[in-house]
Amino acid sequence: MSTLTEERPVAPAPATPDPLDAIVQSLREVRLAWREANGRAREPAGRELPSEDTLAHVLEDLGGVLFPMRLGPPELRPQEEDRHVSHTLRQTLLFLEGLIRLELQYDARVRGAELTEGPHIAELARQRARDFAGTLPMVRAELDADLAATFQQESGVRSMDEVLLWHPGMRALLVHRLAHRLHQAGLPLLARMAAEQARVRTGIDIHPAARVGAGCALQRATGVVIPESAVILPGALIDGHHSLTGWQAA
Repeated sequence: MSTLTEERPVAPAPATPDPLDAIVQSLREVRLAWREANGRAREPAGRELPSEDTLAHVLEDLGGVLFPMRLGPPELRPQEEDRHVSHTLRQTLLFLEGLIRLELQYDARVRGAELTEGPHIAELARQRARDFAGTLPMVRAELDADLAATFQQESGVRSMDEVLLWHPGMRALLVHRLAHRLHQAGLPLLARMAAEQARVRTGIDIHPAARVGAGCALQRATGVVIPESAVILPGALIDGHHSLTGWQAA
């Protein structure tokens, strides 16, 4: 004779508290306290500030637009240059337009302007991106002069191509000439972010407002700081170990 035994449900074991939950809660409290203290009780929806990573990609792609066969993709062939430049520039300007829109919205908010989003900001960002693109031929011409001057100063280098690929002074000048155009377009935040990325990579700190004439060469310039008020004359040589010629402070 079999006996049926009633099975009693087993109560689930109490969940072990996740120690990260307490940290997340504490971070939230500190974050909200800061916002309250700084009049930032309400954050805008979505991202408020431009992304450093996106800007880095934009700068890298613009290098490939300016020098497609040297800084563009390795598989690029000469007969495809124009197509590559057209495609890359259109895509890059869309990303840049988004970064510009974020800076314009942020600027409007910190100034207390009522209009911080909408079609006006979007159209203004689109126009500034187009205006920036219009400066790229002049940027390329200035960089060509910088490249020739740098090559002339570098001993043991076989071609200007090598200088373009590895020279920190050329890299700093390439980014500066783009950052300077952003500064002129009334985008100081993006301009300073670009300049800082170049400083981290090269050790050369050029304020985006500094005016640097074409045909400039930066030799052994790691640690050199070129301030906002500086005017570098065309054809200047800046040698970080010895002398600075063609330098003016406005």
